[in-house]
Amino acid sequence: MNKNYLQGLGLSALFFFMLPLAAYTQDGFKVLDLITSEPLPGANARNIRTGDVYVADLNGWVIVPTESKAQSFEVTFVGYQKRIFRLNNKAEEVFLEPDYNLLDGIEVIGYESTRRITEIAGGFAFLPNRELTRFNDATLVHAMNTLPGIRMEERAPGSYRINIRGSSLRSPFGIRNVKVYWNDIPFTEPTGSTPINLMDLNNIDRIEVIKGPGASIYGAGIGGVINLSGIPLSRKAIQSGVSYSGGSYGFHRFTANGTVQGDKHMLSIRFATLKTDGYREQSALDRKTLQIQGSFELNEKQNLSLFLLYSDLYYQLPGGLTLAEFEANPRMARPNAARQRSSIDNQNLLVGFSHDIQIAENFSNTTSIYLSDGHFENPFILNYKQDRFEGLGGRTRFNYQTDIGSITTRWVAGGEYQWNCNWTRNYGNVNGRLDSLRFEDYIIAVQGMAFAQVEADLPGEWIATLGGSINYVNYEIDRVADAFNNNPFLFTKSFQPVFSPRMSLLKKLNRQISAHASVSYGFSPPTSLEVRTNEGSINRDLEAEKGLNYEIGIRGNAFSNNLRFDVSAFLLQQTETIVSRASEVGTIIFENSGATSQRGLEVLFAETLLDNPSGFISRIAMQQSITINHFRFTDYVTNTGDFTGNMLTGTPANFAALTADLDLRPGFYLNGTLNYSDRIPLNDGNSVFADPFHLINLKAGFRRNITGSMQCEIFAGVENLLNEKYSLGNDLNAFGGRFFSPAPDRNYYAGIKILFNHD
Repeated sequence: MNKNYLQGLGLSALFFFMLPLAAYTQDGFKVLDLITSEPLPGANARNIRTGDVYVADLNGWVIVPTESKAQSFEVTFVGYQKRIFRLNNKAEEVFLEPDYNLLDGIEVIGYESTRRITEIAGGFAFLPNRELTRFNDATLVHAMNTLPGIRMEERAPGSYRINIRGSSLRSPFGIRNVKVYWNDIPFTEPTGSTPINLMDLNNIDRIEVIKGPGASIYGAGIGGVINLSGIPLSRKAIQSGVSYSGGSYGFHRFTANGTVQGDKHMLSIRFATLKTDGYREQSALDRKTLQIQGSFELNEKQNLSLFLLYSDLYYQLPGGLTLAEFEANPRMARPNAARQRSSIDNQNLLVGFSHDIQIAENFSNTTSIYLSDGHFENPFILNYKQDRFEGLGGRTRFNYQTDIGSITTRWVAGGEYQWNCNWTRNYGNVNGRLDSLRFEDYIIAVQGMAFAQVEADLPGEWIATLGGSINYVNYEIDRVADAFNNNPFLFTKSFQPVFSPRMSLLKKLNRQISAHASVSYGFSPPTSLEVRTNEGSINRDLEAEKGLNYEIGIRGNAFSNNLRFDVSAFLLQQTETIVSRASEVGTIIFENSGATSQRGLEVLFAETLLDNPSGFISRIAMQQSITINHFRFTDYVTNTGDFTGNMLTGTPANFAALTADLDLRPGFYLNGTLNYSDRIPLNDGNSVFADPFHLINLKAGFRRNITGSMQCEIFAGVENLLNEKYSLGNDLNAFGGRFFSPAPDRNYYAGIKILFNHD
């Protein structure tokens, strides 16, 4: 698809969505949930000048006297943040944001059963939109790294890893051992890899993370599950917006979005483009995303949603540096990286449909299907790879709620299927150009699972959960061309179907605090890139990892809801752990190491020090997350040494994050973040470590309603304020000692966002 055509389409859509519609004639305003756009009956609206209080009706409408127009109101509702707005000479919609410091009021997907966070047993983390946008909008990395137990790494712009409780041990590049969903659609490929770099922050509204095995509901993956929710469709008749930000090292980002609404349908288009020259040589990035999303009410019981995401991504690969190179010139690329044009060029189209039906009062079904098609090109220092791939899949779940005597039960059952076909060719690389064909493979990957779960609300404020799944994984590799051995072959790798159970017990100590305990068993098969490595060898003996996780914890609110806390301790015992190492020629190969023991303590505290929307200083809040790990190889002997007892490669023993927010009533705000990382072992022998570092990021801005239909925000920020010399993502067990991928030094950005609402 032509890139200029995409840009033109995005700008044309923006012009269309900025057309106005007629205003409401009813006096007053409507109070709605910001996330779901559902009305909030019973919300209170206090006229700040007169003190008169009005209450929203069943449809969320607050009717006020005519003389109250052009006056300010304080709108409140239990479990939501207060909002002060000025009523203009037409009816308006007022959106209240859930108060994420009140855990007992937040509903999340969790283990496929929508509940309050305080009713979920197990390691769980949540990032609302407020936390995602408190940094530069270029990446998710900084927001994810405010959560305990989670480290998102960036080896270069566009090259990401996600480490959940040590899950990146086997990920020299890319995201593995973690299952990702977007708008209820499986985003992780059946090959086991997740191309999250195809998404812009413009496609994500909030994130939920299950830490540890989630196989009882979500299938393969010991690391965890990430549920990405797209931007909710606005209930405004027309909503549109644009944003632009720019900064150091050639950073530019532009977005244009629009939404239209009819009586029974909504449609939105979201376009984003991101460019940067990169801090290092050979580290530029250019990404464009186009998202089309629609929601159609078929009848009172059925709803159909459509998602289309087209991504055009190009980013360069500077490669790892030795310690001497890192200290001498961290901005340099690996020798020959530029000459060989080391980079990735990836175009991908994802089309998904989701159908919701309320079959009966307590019985519903959600079914999602997707199709994908893409092209991948990867010149590398040692070779040149071209891929063409297509895939399809889907997920269905049935939810049923019934009372058995005095016990309320919730039942979930369903299945998931994914199929992927990949034509991959490896060539020689001569100065960044294709040389002769080395080998060609036709690879089919299939994953399937069936799952079931029951939750019981027991007497005494106990909640018991029992679930399990059967998982199937199969790879078929058809080598149709082999220039070296002239020996085409067909190799099939089927992993024994695995039953993965999960049991949990939760006790609600009161409405705001709960304690929980859980036991879960998961498995994680090798990805197709680990079975068929980049230089073309086939690892016929590689087995799936298996892990048993024990966890206890407590979470809730205290001190009049001014303190939110979440504390958990876990023990993950893993066997057949997959590790990576460099071959004699520098390519990455994989093997089962034996066993690991992963113990951890994760702590999160969030304090609201001041919450006074009518005061000049309207809000002061802080959050601290602390992670303490004791991850060790317990059985790891190879022909190069005995690594038993060593620290798990790639994960620091301790890391922490501190955030602080200040909001002023006129619209000014200041966000500050401090991240600390302990030293990180970079090889299995624990002979090389990355140094500890402190990272400070600041963002300041001003947001205000310019008119009744126009909102504006301007902002500026600085990253790495202390000018630390560090790597945000290191290469593990790297060939030739090339462990280090330097992150940018002190850098700056600024931008503007404008939002239009038309009734």
